[in-house]
Amino acid sequence: MKLISLTLPEVKPEPLRLAPRTIDLRNPVDTMLGWRVLVRGPAVILIAPDDVPAGGGYEIARAACTLRWDSTTSADYDKMASYTSEPLVRAEPKAAP
Repeated sequence: MKLISLTLPEVKPEPLRLAPRTIDLRNPVDTMLGWRVLVRGPAVILIAPDDVPAGGGYEIARAACTLRWDSTTSADYDKMASYTSEPLVRAEPKAAP
């Protein structure tokens, strides 16, 4: 199961003010490249890459966010409380036929 997108609340921590409100984990915008998303119980944590000046982790209440998952089986949703994404990368373009 993978997290597809994350919608943040309108009021975000100050270092995240330039982050888009909706983060598409399959095709992130350039400002979010290298970031990771962790879901830990009632919290969503955004971790900045090491090269970001105001790096670190930023915790947001999970109840204030909207998370969209790619699974259709109920058994997968038991794993939602401890999810860690890979660092966000630019999507590879599809080869032309």
